[in-house]
This record gives sequence, C-alpha cells and structure tokens, in this order.
Amino acid sequence: MINHTTTDKLTPIANNPKLLLRGIHLSLTEAMRAMLAEKAERLLRHEPRIDRIRIDIEHDATRGREVFVAKGHIEIN
Repeated sequence: MINHTTTDKLTPIANNPKLLLRGIHLSLTEAMRAMLAEKAERLLRHEPRIDRIRIDIEHDATRGREVFVAKGHIEIN
C-alpha cells in the first residue's frame, strides 16, 4: 500500500544496526524491508569494511506509470 503522506524517516533494522531504510513518498511494507535487508546482508557479508548502508526507496508516479527508484549509500571504513 502506498501512502503519499508519509514523512521521510530513516528506520534502522532491529537485527542489524548497520542498515538504514527510508521510504520517500511511500511506506515500506514488511516484505519490502525483508527483501532490502536480504540484499544488504549479502553486501555486508562480502565486504567487512562496510560501516553502514542506507537505502532510500522513492515512489514516482509522475511519468504516467508507477516507478520505484532505489538509491544506496555505503559508508566504508
């Protein structure tokens, strides 16, 4: 369910403080969070120098169709 009134809020994942997720113009569902956490865990497993991963998911419906854009920011030590 897309909620366009959601404020942009970073949400740390409880079992992994290195992962921050944010939905921009949408609320992240538990399924979306689980899928994003699974993908980020793979990065963390292969690169131990990663300090933090922030993933922003944005919903854009201005082009006549629904588009979701994911942007990742990785902090490396």
